[in-house]
Amino acid sequence: MSGFADFDAGHRDLITVTKFNFYGNRIVTASSDHRMKVWDQKDGEWQLTDTWRAHDAEIRDASWNGPFTGQHIGSVGEDMKCKIWQEDVTQPPNSGRRFRSIFRMTAPHRHPFVSIDFRNIDLESWLAVITRDGFLMVMEPVSPDTLADWQPLDQFRVCTAPQRGEETSFKVQFHHDPTDITHSVLPSSDRKSLSLVVAAMDSVKVYRTDASRRFYHAIELSSHGGLEVACIDSKHLDVWQVGFSYAGPTLGTGLFIGSGQALAAGGPASLLGSYIFISVLVYCVSTAVAEIAAHLPSQTGTMVNHTYRYASSHLGFSLGYLRWFSIAALVPFEITNAMVNLGLWNPGARLAIRISIVTAVVFFFNMLPEKVFKRSEAAFTALKLVTTIGLIIISGYLAVRGVPESAARGFRYWHEPGAMNEYLTDGHLGRLLGLVQCILCSTISFIFSPELIVQRAEQVDSESVRNALDMTRIDCIHLFALYILGSLAITVSSPSDEPLLTNHGIGAGLSPYIVGIRRSGIPILPTVATALIFLSSVASGRSFLYISSRTLCSLAETGHGPELFKVRNDYGVPYISVIISALFSGFAYLSLAMSASVVFNLLMYFITTSGYISWLFSCVIYFQFRRTTALQGFTPANQTRIQPYGAYFGIAACTFLPLANALLLAAPSWVVARNSIPAYISVSIFLLLYFGHLMKSIVTQRRHQSEELRKQGCGDMLEKCTARPQG
Repeated sequence: MSGFADFDAGHRDLITVTKFNFYGNRIVTASSDHRMKVWDQKDGEWQLTDTWRAHDAEIRDASWNGPFTGQHIGSVGEDMKCKIWQEDVTQPPNSGRRFRSIFRMTAPHRHPFVSIDFRNIDLESWLAVITRDGFLMVMEPVSPDTLADWQPLDQFRVCTAPQRGEETSFKVQFHHDPTDITHSVLPSSDRKSLSLVVAAMDSVKVYRTDASRRFYHAIELSSHGGLEVACIDSKHLDVWQVGFSYAGPTLGTGLFIGSGQALAAGGPASLLGSYIFISVLVYCVSTAVAEIAAHLPSQTGTMVNHTYRYASSHLGFSLGYLRWFSIAALVPFEITNAMVNLGLWNPGARLAIRISIVTAVVFFFNMLPEKVFKRSEAAFTALKLVTTIGLIIISGYLAVRGVPESAARGFRYWHEPGAMNEYLTDGHLGRLLGLVQCILCSTISFIFSPELIVQRAEQVDSESVRNALDMTRIDCIHLFALYILGSLAITVSSPSDEPLLTNHGIGAGLSPYIVGIRRSGIPILPTVATALIFLSSVASGRSFLYISSRTLCSLAETGHGPELFKVRNDYGVPYISVIISALFSGFAYLSLAMSASVVFNLLMYFITTSGYISWLFSCVIYFQFRRTTALQGFTPANQTRIQPYGAYFGIAACTFLPLANALLLAAPSWVVARNSIPAYISVSIFLLLYFGHLMKSIVTQRRHQSEELRKQGCGDMLEKCTARPQG
């Protein structure tokens, strides 16, 4: 349905309230006629579901609760009452009995309630109401299993009580945006605390909860010239917010260096086919994850919460920490990437000094205040984007025009040495193995892109911009277009039999872009390109340390890790998590014991195998999500045509690729076979995390059962001892 739709609400007096539900497919209307109506959108039209008398006076406000505790509506009226209504789907539509009152509360101080709002975090709910004289009450359920019984969390007056006869205006609203509205001003505050915005006469006040769950006055806006504030919208009260692409860290670096080995293994046609294949795979996984995120937006949903909600605590624990240490391992990978790009392939003092300098720079940026880091992130992402596009343009120019005194290259390297290379064996099987190896080497360019792209979409309020699914699809298309063009440019830049691409068969070597520019003979340009790729690697390293440390901090904030990990300094930096995540940088010093080209491969295969596991279970969680919502009677409003077939494809591909990597252990060459060892390590760590958490849960459960039995046994003995003898 497009445009505006008009329909007769059928109320007998002025309509005072119109509110959409979470998904925008239901409307509640209330009126001065004391009645409320609920409308459902069906076949492009709004159809009346039920009408009932809700209050004994004019209804002042109404609000939907979140969709995960059933369908509930809160209402307040001039009859001094606050009521919560629960839908009873067993009652027929338009019977006047479909919504029944499960809770009612009378306003204190003989002043009616004038505004109401709900707040949901996962399955928890909070209720805020304010009276005509500015008395604010925040309530929470006595039990999370029912909304029929509430208890006060905090209550206070937001301003001096108005004089009798004075015109008043009060509105209350929770802050529903996943991004904390006061964190920029008070970065040390708890991100999980509640935020309220209150319109109190001619000013706007923001309240937050402290460590003891009491509200304190955080911010006040009073620039309305003495006029009363009649409307507030907390989604647009962000003090400062910079949105940057969470896919930025993965941009370019894998394409610059990792594509060299992929080109050498499979040839230009296999390289282009690999990037197209992985783009399709990442799109399937991303849209599956995005459907879950669009159904229940959460700041840490993709990386942490959704696995716990729709799968199990054991899988949530193992997958959450797998993503943390794998993204943390990308920090030494990017440092090694930078060294390989500089041609520092062999161990030595020069290499140790440069690794130390880059590590210190990465750590220094992550200890900066969050606002400073996020502002610099946009600049570094722009640098990588310009570098990627610039190298594509230069490669295309050299292929079409060539350089003076030399012929244009065109697609010459597709014929000499050939479009597809043979790998490990001859014939069609060798070319197939070359394609598979090309896919394995190319995955590093896309690793964790689905999680990071959807997480970026989760940071943005879906009601003010596109929803998470639309944002994910657009970001995927942009990223895939850039990567496929980049891979095509590589195929015309360097021949696949260039020894420098693999450091003469040892491992990672020079970027195909650098090889192509060197072959052109243009002075200075190779140095500039090398410097830009080096800066891109450093920029990605600092971003991956930021993401890994925040993932570890989120695990602690959601109760899945030690509280020490969520400790922040005055600048909002979780420095303990940063330090722990930064310890992974030590793996870059393996280059002092073996060639940096070999270390590059060991880290790459470890990270890509972890990425396959993350993608595989993301698709599994998607099916659990569909099953759960179907059982609860929900129909997700945001769906894609490619699902669920895309999730089936994701499961098949992410099962086959790690197995293919593991089978390389049987390869006749040790140089090839050793690349499968990191795959076994990654899978082993994941299984240890999963079964370790499972065993801990079993032991804890049995301990609790033993304690209950012991208490019960002691109680029986005490009862026998105190019983009086009969007769």
